[in-house]
Amino acid sequence: MSDNETNPETPAPSPAAQKLAKEHGIDTDALQGSGEGGRLLQRDVMAALANLAEDTDGDEREAAEPGEPGAGGPPSPPPQVAVEEADLGRLLQLIERWGPAFEARHGLELGLRSFVVKAVVDALAAVPEANVHLHGERAEPTQYFDVAVTTPGPRGERTPVLRSPQRKSFAEIEGELARFERQVADDSLPVEAETGAVVTVHERRGLLLSTLPLEAPQCVALGVHRIRRLPRVVDGAAGPELAPRPVCALALAWEPRALDAGLAARLLTRVREGLEHPERLWLEV
Repeated sequence: MSDNETNPETPAPSPAAQKLAKEHGIDTDALQGSGEGGRLLQRDVMAALANLAEDTDGDEREAAEPGEPGAGGPPSPPPQVAVEEADLGRLLQLIERWGPAFEARHGLELGLRSFVVKAVVDALAAVPEANVHLHGERAEPTQYFDVAVTTPGPRGERTPVLRSPQRKSFAEIEGELARFERQVADDSLPVEAETGAVVTVHERRGLLLSTLPLEAPQCVALGVHRIRRLPRVVDGAAGPELAPRPVCALALAWEPRALDAGLAARLLTRVREGLEHPERLWLEV
């Protein structure tokens, strides 16, 4: 019996893994997932297919040229991770001040996630070299800014995608996020709603460097960790002083075959600056 069968809390396989397994007649219950919480990912199905090919076509694989798929070439490098801390004091004050009026007008709660989405879009526009998908060993630019936001549900985490959020208002984004939550809760979210994101935003409450999965062709994922009150140097009446501030750790995972460390650092810094200066996101400057 597989781990998925014995552990009812194991998240459902990712849409990409389900699609690939269905195309090749692979039983997902017989596979061990490498994603967070044991979730079956596309790479797990690909590994199973590679093992099957070795069993049934070993002679041809031994004759493959070096560097071809399955020819014993070097494995793909693991994702790299960088972390920065964002002071969310101004953002939380903005939400506290304008949240009630926003809810009264739109019937929606103004939350942190819509600002994170806008900050990610702003960063991708400012660092267009990072707005890519990886096809084979080549990074190819995308022409859109679709952002997925992880949403917990009864069958595990789902990753619905906001399409073209750069064209949407904060109210439109909050409305779509609320709709996604309802669809995930009643298990009506279609599989195609989880495909095509350039960046996936993961809300993380546990360890700082918890896993941030990257499913091909995606090259970037962002982890947003819980807000903590930490001492920071601020401008006081008598000069610089230590004061408790609401600080959030931001972890960026990237595919090293598509982005270098400098490019990833520029992208992460731009996200942090957007959250620390939320008025920029409102004014789109």
